[in-house]
Amino acid sequence: MKNKKSMIQFLIIFNLIFILYMSFICAVSEQCGDVNNDEMVNLRDLNLVRSKLNSFGCNDGNSWCNNADLNKDGVVDEKDLTMIRENFNQKCSNDEMNNVALSPNNSSENNLLTIFIPILGAALIFIGIFKIIKLKRKKGRC
Repeated sequence: MKNKKSMIQFLIIFNLIFILYMSFICAVSEQCGDVNNDEMVNLRDLNLVRSKLNSFGCNDGNSWCNNADLNKDGVVDEKDLTMIRENFNQKCSNDEMNNVALSPNNSSENNLLTIFIPILGAALIFIGIFKIIKLKRKKGRC
């Protein structure tokens, strides 16, 4: 009985770590900050993002608010400005980022992945908690 409870607790912790890991992977799959694709992060890129600051509803349909939503979280915000600040005056090309998540053909797959993994993890955690509660109830009856 104790081994079963330990195994369930291990699975819960494993799933939490897995969800955090996948969230980190999705969070770092970003562009370098070159909004206008001139292979340099500069004032032009900063001004383009600033002009779209606080824009909501960014998605594939509107080219992520004309490329200003660098991390593709649906809103042009401080996170996008921070990315430009971190890479300011650096030569870079978003094509060289080797990022499958950013390729137009895989963006919907990436969105599906970022939705599916947390739901799967939450479901497994819920099942684990339910089983622990069930074990505690059985233990109380004996």
